[in-house]
Amino acid sequence: MEDLFGVGKLSEQGMETLKMVYPDLLQPSVKKVGVALENVIGLLETISLPIKLANVKASALFNNHMKKYQEKLESYNESEIVSISPDIALPIMDRLTYLENEEIGEMFINLLVNASHVERSSKSHPSYFNTLNNISVDEARILKYLHDNEFPSIPFVNYNADFDYTEHTMLNLIRNVTFLNNQVEFISPERIFFYIANLIKLGILEETRVYSDPEEDEDITTYDKLDYMYSKGAHEVAESRSNSLELGEYELECIRGSYQITEYGHFFIEICNSIKDPEESS
Repeated sequence: MEDLFGVGKLSEQGMETLKMVYPDLLQPSVKKVGVALENVIGLLETISLPIKLANVKASALFNNHMKKYQEKLESYNESEIVSISPDIALPIMDRLTYLENEEIGEMFINLLVNASHVERSSKSHPSYFNTLNNISVDEARILKYLHDNEFPSIPFVNYNADFDYTEHTMLNLIRNVTFLNNQVEFISPERIFFYIANLIKLGILEETRVYSDPEEDEDITTYDKLDYMYSKGAHEVAESRSNSLELGEYELECIRGSYQITEYGHFFIEICNSIKDPEESS
C-alpha cells in the first residue's frame, strides 16, 4: 500500500502517536491531512499529545475539532495543500485537546486550514495563535461581526461635563458607547468596554477621534442616533454629580470617535474567520 504519510520514516513510537491522531491514517480521505501535517507528525510527542489523548474527554474534543479540519481540507485540490509550520500547528493541536467552545474552535480550525493552503499560508502568522488564545467568546463574536460586515469601523460617543466650580473641573460621564449591543449577541453585554480594551491591547483595533465637520461625516446618522440614545443619560449623570458635589452649572461635551481595525487586525480577522472558497480552486 502507498505510504501516504511517509510513515516508513517514523519511529515506532512516532507511528503510534500518529495512529492516535488518525486511526484511519492510510485511508485516501486522510491523505490531504497527511500532506498538511508532514512537518508536524514527528513532533507530536513534544506536546505530550499521546498522553493527553489517553484522556477520554480530551480525545473527544480533539477528534471533533480535527474532523472539522479534515472536512474543510478535503474540499481543496491536493496541489493546493502545503505542509504547516510546526510553530503554528503544534500549539493549535495542543489547544484543541481542551477547547470546548465551538466558536473559538472554529477560528482555530480556520487558522489551521489557512496555514495548510498554498495561497493563504503566507498570511497565517504564528502570532495569531497567541492572539486567538487571548480572546473571549464575546470578543470572537465582535470579530465575526466585523468580518461578516466587510470590516467596518465602530463609531462611539464619549460624554464629558465641564463644570463652573473651577476652571478645570472636567468629569467623564459616559465613556465610548457604541451600538455593538444591537449588532452582536453577547453573553455578557455589560463587559463591552473591557472587550474593546482587550482587542486594542492585542493590536486588532485602535481608537481614533473624529475631527471632520459633522455635515461631511459619512457616519453622521450613526453619531446622531448614538447622541439621541445616550445624551439624556449623560445629562442625568452630570446633574447628579453637580448636586452631590456642589459643582454648579455645567456644559456637556460630546466627543465622537471610532474604533478602527488595524492592518494586523484585518489579516487576523480574515484568516481566523474564513477559508478560501473551494469553488475558486483550480
